[in-house]
Amino acid sequence: MILLAIDPGFDATGWAVFDLAAPPRTLQDAVSGLKEAGEIITRPADPDALRLSQIGGQVHFLLTMWNPAGIAVEVPSYSGTYGRNTASRASLNKLFMAIGAILSRAPGERVLTVPALTTPKETRHELLENAARMAGKVLPIGPRGGKREDAWDAIWLGCQVLLEGRVK
Repeated sequence: MILLAIDPGFDATGWAVFDLAAPPRTLQDAVSGLKEAGEIITRPADPDALRLSQIGGQVHFLLTMWNPAGIAVEVPSYSGTYGRNTASRASLNKLFMAIGAILSRAPGERVLTVPALTTPKETRHELLENAARMAGKVLPIGPRGGKREDAWDAIWLGCQVLLEGRVK
């Protein structure tokens, strides 16, 4: 069973592909099924329409390449108003536009929308590093050696969905 997990973003969209024969019982089991992970990067200087097209096109490529049984997409849990904080509202609007570009390319019957992750990022990353080490996997790193945070968030999202048994 193949799962594509996507952590949407306008500047960087993280993705991770898992392939497991049986449902995982532990985080280490889930990480052991990680086949590939990466990020779709768009340039802030480019027009929004081009950036959205690039996100949708790359998601289409991943779907064509992997033909997943399930697609997990993180969505923000929005409640309340931003008041005068227009920067946050603009960021949220762009995030939803990126989610729209992703969902427009994903077959609806295979899509799971997952509420935004609540486990602190530092905790998620530490647990992933330990599970990957135990599973003999190498997590993606950035061009200058840093963590690929969006890819790591997609990996965590995929592990969460797999461990909850949400994909058959």
